[in-house]
Amino acid sequence: MKKGSEGFKPENLTETNIPATWRAMEALYDSGKARAIGVSNFSSKKLGDLLAVARVPPAVNQVECHPVWQQPKLHEFCKSKGVHLSGYSPLGSPGKGMIKTQVLKNSILNTIAEKLGKSPAQVALRWGLQMGHSVLPKSTSESRIKENFDIFYWSIPEDLFAKLSEIEQERMVRGTVFVHQTYGSYRTVGELWDDDQFAVEATRSILDRSSPTARFFMSAWPRRTGKSLSGGGGGGGGRRGKREEDGGGEGSRKWGLVSGVFGFGRVGGAGNRIGKMGMGMGMGMGRDSGG
Repeated sequence: MKKGSEGFKPENLTETNIPATWRAMEALYDSGKARAIGVSNFSSKKLGDLLAVARVPPAVNQVECHPVWQQPKLHEFCKSKGVHLSGYSPLGSPGKGMIKTQVLKNSILNTIAEKLGKSPAQVALRWGLQMGHSVLPKSTSESRIKENFDIFYWSIPEDLFAKLSEIEQERMVRGTVFVHQTYGSYRTVGELWDDDQFAVEATRSILDRSSPTARFFMSAWPRRTGKSLSGGGGGGGGRRGKREEDGGGEGSRKWGLVSGVFGFGRVGGAGNRIGKMGMGMGMGMGRDSGG
């Protein structure tokens, strides 16, 4: 995004230059201002391309990773390259999105939790640890924070652990706000993630009118949708043109949060509650607080 820009308007998207950005971060590492530098939302290809030119390899790749989006190929690639994988949103986004992406409501996960006498959240977090990556849960509830810590002195048996690999996979973070036909570096979601599997699965789900995805779109999508689901960067099928960035006229709403490593964004269309959520690729650095 352009320096100083706010929100996720398409015109604020800029061309990425990952090698140049990484060289600047390596300079911070060399200066001692950062003890570790890493990346976020990097696919195997993007990570491999960076490793080919990096003098200081990234210490960590922070990505979406939970039982409903397990990313085994990326997991193995990071392991083979000595890059630690860290999973954000290890519990998904409870209460948000379609039921398919609500990790804690997954039937397989809940069955295993019941058999073990644990909560679905504990099983999801323990799965991450047994996979070999760190997990970054978030909660504002004291009881749930304590519950999330209780994942170290037990394990998921091999037979039940294998069952978790049967869960149908669905990405929660789409990244559509970083895709545009004119602005930025990425023209398709497949290009953003270096994998067109998301586009294939989304198309298949929409064509299957009995699927949750199809029912969601048919019940909420307005009649004037524009010419594509992406709307050229507009939200919720908003009209193309002057209101492209607003996703729809009166009543449209936008909110966003950007942190040092990654950011969320949503653009909602008027007259419906469909929006776009995404998380951008980013690089981050950290410094230990201890001696």
